[in-house]
Amino acid sequence: MAVRLILFAFVVYNVNLRSITSFDTNPTRYLPISIIKEFNLDLDEFPFIHKYPEWWYGTRRNPPYYIAYVRGHYMSAYPVIPAILSVPLYAIPVLLGLPDGSHFAKGFTRTEIVGTLLAKLSASTAVAFSVGILYLTLLRITNGTAALWMALLYAFA
Repeated sequence: MAVRLILFAFVVYNVNLRSITSFDTNPTRYLPISIIKEFNLDLDEFPFIHKYPEWWYGTRRNPPYYIAYVRGHYMSAYPVIPAILSVPLYAIPVLLGLPDGSHFAKGFTRTEIVGTLLAKLSASTAVAFSVGILYLTLLRITNGTAALWMALLYAFA
C-alpha cells in the first residue's frame, strides 16, 4: 500500500506539468548540474541567474537576493543540501548531455528547461517518498484506515 501511495502522490504532484516559478528555487535548480559537471558548488556557469530577468529589473539590485557573489564566484544564498540530495536524479540526464545546447523555446536555454523539469521531478519524488514514510510510521501507532487518511491529508492538504 505504501508504494501505491507514493506513486499516487508522485503522479498527482506532476499531473499539471508546471513547476514553481519562484526565484528562490533557482540556485537549487542548477546546483546539481554544477556538481555533476564541474564538481563544485558555484553557479558561475549559469549567467542567466546572475541577474534578474529583464521584465523584473525596475529597482532591483544586482546580483539577485537568491545568490551571493563571494570570493569571485556566484554562490547560492540558500542551503545546498537539497541540491546535493538531488544529484542522483539529475545524474543520468546531465551525463547524457540533455542540459547542453543553445537557446530553445521562447528564449530559454536547454539548461533552464531541463533544470526546471528535473527540479520538479526531484522535489515531487522527495515529497512522495515522505508520504509513504509517514504512512508506514502511522501504521505502527494506528490502524490502516486512519494511517491512510492521515497520509493523504498530509500529501494533499
